[in-house]
Amino acid sequence: MRATAIYLDPKSVLGRLEQLRISEAALATAVSGALMERLACPPLDPTTAPGFEFWRAGNRILREELMAKPKDRWRPIDDLNVPLIVDVEMGVAITFACGTATTGDPDPFVQPTTKRPKGPILAGIINRNLPRLFENEPRALPTPKGSERMTWILLAYPYGFKARCELSLPMEIQKGTIVKWHERIILPKITLNDTPTPTRRRSDAPRVEVKVVRKI
Repeated sequence: MRATAIYLDPKSVLGRLEQLRISEAALATAVSGALMERLACPPLDPTTAPGFEFWRAGNRILREELMAKPKDRWRPIDDLNVPLIVDVEMGVAITFACGTATTGDPDPFVQPTTKRPKGPILAGIINRNLPRLFENEPRALPTPKGSERMTWILLAYPYGFKARCELSLPMEIQKGTIVKWHERIILPKITLNDTPTPTRRRSDAPRVEVKVVRKI
């Protein structure tokens, strides 16, 4: 079994991201925005709210950042309720997920996992990666067919006002949990210095006036 390729130093990280045509700044913005949304949950929210907000905001902001430019290359796709952002030219797809405490740990003997088990749909998406995982050198190739695209995970582990994160290519999933990675691109740690506020509160949404006409 091929050892996991780990990109850690800034030069190799940026080099691999350039091959994939993915902006490091977009990934960092997605993680920091997700962290702000998580921390902004009021204490009376359900206990599941911070985790859900982290996942929801991470996927939304990732899509927003990558679609900003060029607009025609990245497209949002919901593959049977799995939120993806797909580079239609390169055949690269990304989804955001919360990881365990080993996320961002470059130890070659460590394999971070997703915090929550994923359903069979994501397992099927990951299995699509397998036919193209064992090339001699990792590289991005144009793959216009949906069944041939490579799906990466932007994995992030929040703790306090910080988050460790990595963009990684999964290769094995067991009982709904990703347990083995083909590539791991270790990203800089995210640290929030100010009191977080959500990127968009529900109260900021446009007000909709509804006219009620009584039946006579």
